[in-house]
Amino acid sequence: MTLTASQTDPAGAAHLVLQRLVLPDFAVTTETGLFVHLQQAAHLAEERRAIAFAEGGMAWFTTYANLFNLRLWNHAARLDGLWLRLAGEGRVGLKIWQVMGSDLAEHTIFEDVIDLASDGVTVDLSAAFDQPRLGLVFFRLHALGPAVLREGAWLTSAPDPAEADPLRLAISITTFRREEDVAATATRITGFLDGEGAPYLAALGAEAHLFVVDNGQSAQLAPHPRLTLIPNANLGGAGGFARGLAAAEDGGFTHCLFMDDDASFMMESLLRTLAFLRLARSPKAAVSGAMISEARRWAMWERGAVFNGACRPQYVGVDLRDPVAVTLMELDAAAPSPDGFYAGWWYFAFPVAEVRHYPFPFFVRGDDISFSLANEFDTVTLPGVVSFQEDFSVKESPLTLYLDLRNHLHHHMVQD
Repeated sequence: MTLTASQTDPAGAAHLVLQRLVLPDFAVTTETGLFVHLQQAAHLAEERRAIAFAEGGMAWFTTYANLFNLRLWNHAARLDGLWLRLAGEGRVGLKIWQVMGSDLAEHTIFEDVIDLASDGVTVDLSAAFDQPRLGLVFFRLHALGPAVLREGAWLTSAPDPAEADPLRLAISITTFRREEDVAATATRITGFLDGEGAPYLAALGAEAHLFVVDNGQSAQLAPHPRLTLIPNANLGGAGGFARGLAAAEDGGFTHCLFMDDDASFMMESLLRTLAFLRLARSPKAAVSGAMISEARRWAMWERGAVFNGACRPQYVGVDLRDPVAVTLMELDAAAPSPDGFYAGWWYFAFPVAEVRHYPFPFFVRGDDISFSLANEFDTVTLPGVVSFQEDFSVKESPLTLYLDLRNHLHHHMVQD
């Protein structure tokens, strides 16, 4: 049984998937600790799409990819209840708890023995909302015999489809003579939209289309109904993304997602982004994806950044294998974005109607900083929405340092 984006419990209430549980895709990262901590007789199985337990095996979902940041979601989105749904087989002990402060004190929400089933078991987490302040929700499984966990998801009550506004996402990729990278990325995205992602988009009342702006006019992409290739002059990232934004406006899309041509990310990021945009309280709501460096795939490189005199990445160096470090980062990241916050264009989704200023025509550096500072988006960073790619130190040279200095001076002169 596949957990789809809309579930119905025995009482007949429709549920909407906010986050699926994800396990490591070794084509992206081999760092299992970003997804789950396994102890004793538990291991990844079925080509890393499931967790198999012998008696006594344990799986802790106190991880960056699979915790649920209730504080962040409840502040920025319209949640109507919270449920955890698990599918598999075997008898397990399930503990679900919430952490609300830096003292890391645990407040148990649910603790009992459950029998996993192929059609899913749903646990009501209404008690999580009974605390004076909300925090992070984690869970742990302890196998009481042989068991398998195949799927899981955090859910809320689905909104009335008749009352839902249109949600149309234009995915805009700018590329310059990286033919193999952009072809691979386009194939992954269109394949996901056609296949695994299709029922989720349908349940969200959402649609998505990929625009590839080719500044080198050299990309060869297979025709696809969800893909538009746009040949473009070499006008840099700002020119390419401005062209993609114009295509989103012309096509009547409600949101636009800027993305790098070599972005290596799990497709779950798209589903979490769309679910958040569907339920966001603010019409200015935007989602900034984090970055993890290919050189250190276990450490945060940047979870958003602040321009304050210079560029100041947030949470750089946090060890994402460490549950305590992840917990403290997530509690802090749930607060409203600080002044001067900006989002990198390796993954940035924003509402088209709220754009007041197009990308400033920098060449190579500074365009994403300027765009965020000039447009008043309400930007959040969701756990697990992250891109794995080369960090900026790999690309640094005297020329890029000069270009950085130039765009810094421009920001100081033009922005408030």
